[in-house]
Amino acid sequence: MSGQQPSQNSNASPNGPVLFDNLFLGVGAQKTGTTWLYSVLTGHPDIYFSPEKELHYFAHLYTDEKRLAAEARLLRVKQKFSNLDPARANLGAIKTQLRWYSDYLSDPVDDAWYARMFARRRGQKFCADFSNLNCHLAEGDWKHVRTRTRNLKVIYIMRDPVQRLWSHLKFFLQFSGNSKALDRLTDIECLELAKRPYIWRSCEYSKAVSTLRNALAQDELRIAFYEDIHAEPEKWLFELECFLNVKHIVYPRERLKKRVNVSSAHGMPSFFPHLFSAEFRRECAALRDLGFTLPQQWTCT
Repeated sequence: MSGQQPSQNSNASPNGPVLFDNLFLGVGAQKTGTTWLYSVLTGHPDIYFSPEKELHYFAHLYTDEKRLAAEARLLRVKQKFSNLDPARANLGAIKTQLRWYSDYLSDPVDDAWYARMFARRRGQKFCADFSNLNCHLAEGDWKHVRTRTRNLKVIYIMRDPVQRLWSHLKFFLQFSGNSKALDRLTDIECLELAKRPYIWRSCEYSKAVSTLRNALAQDELRIAFYEDIHAEPEKWLFELECFLNVKHIVYPRERLKKRVNVSSAHGMPSFFPHLFSAEFRRECAALRDLGFTLPQQWTCT
């Protein structure tokens, strides 16, 4: 474990009480199929997710991504219920969700708040939180995470860097209401957008992997490739269940095949792969130096 100390935060204490017997964190990278994995694992009897797939608690404490500021949480709740159709809604389910979101809006956002997000778990072994921004925690910040659980499991997924970045840019423009810009993006605009820190840092696989390996024990961390997952999803899910030491179940084929959180269908411009070829070749070399055999589908090797 690195001697680096956690970032300073008034709500964060690395020596607080254990909150979880078993905590399962999916920490990214963005646009590598973590939402698909979440949608599949919500049907597992040993894994509990809160109504929000991404809580971003530890990233809120230790990074510049303040997704749990009061205004941000209120906006999230507004989005959640803005399209509610009273004629088709399940009143009991809505009441349960509203009680959970009442806790979600409560203050302060501290360890006790995070524990409340899982208070409605009913017998499942793992509390699960798939917050991609957690992959940006520093080594010392992980000390806080580890001291809050007796059994921590973390998964980090990588995908062909070119394909992942293009998907990320499309998703960002869609989410920010600028999807029409995809029809006229120039190479200069792509470069400027991709190099924004909150986008580019998700391209830095080797940095994230090195931090996770230094911060976590070998049996706490699983690194995976998007391409391997989708080539043999049943086999890969069986291996994930072994990693978590949970029941082996049969997943519905329709759920395995369903695409979720899909970015716009806009095709990648011909110039796009060449814009980042030097950076991605270096990244691939760094991953090989870390001992990885990269998928053949990767175009930047």
